Amino acid sequence: MKKDNENVITKQKLMQCARQEFLEKGFLRASLRNICKMADVTTGALYFFFKDKDDLFCSLFRDVIVSVQMALNEHYEAEQIAAENESIHLDNEFVDEFMLTNKLIDIMYPRRNDILLALTKAEGSSAEFLVDSIIKRMDEHNRSMVDSMSRKLGHERLSDDVVHWLSHSQVDMFVFMIVHIDNKEDARVYATDAMKYLIGGWLAIFGIRSNEDIF
Repeated sequence: MKKDNENVITKQKLMQCARQEFLEKGFLRASLRNICKMADVTTGALYFFFKDKDDLFCSLFRDVIVSVQMALNEHYEAEQIAAENESIHLDNEFVDEFMLTNKLIDIMYPRRNDILLALTKAEGSSAEFLVDSIIKRMDEHNRSMVDSMSRKLGHERLSDDVVHWLSHSQVDMFVFMIVHIDNKEDARVYATDAMKYLIGGWLAIFGIRSNEDIF
């Protein structure tokens, strides 16, 4: 039991020092030797807990990224079911979008520094293209959603380029927020306005005037 507690403390110390090193220098320039020195442990201790530098880096944000992806997937699944049942209603469709936005803020902001690692310090790591993978998954979802909207409204099919731009805009909204806004309440204010802008554009593409009641 004592050994287990010591291992937990050692691992936490390594991760704390690694977080500091990676935030300061990024993945490529960060030094495992320096991390071990700051944590006052041997490199052998580091490799007891982590396979390599990449594993240590990704361990700092892996769980919170999984939580973000799970929240997104739950939202996508609910929207897909609504689309398949043709139960999308423009007067209340976007309530869930605002709920999702607030849920993501609640997930990410307690771990903002770890999210920043994934977004801004991951060059050279296996997480380097994390944002691209999220956009790709959003492309698949948005393609399905805009096709459903087009069928419902008798609108011509949107191009893949437009769908990809929509996905990029949605993800970029969150990336900007995490990088530039350092507290949760300011993030909520920003996200509310940004979502109104994005939803207004989404509706305009289909020739629908925004209804303030939606917001």
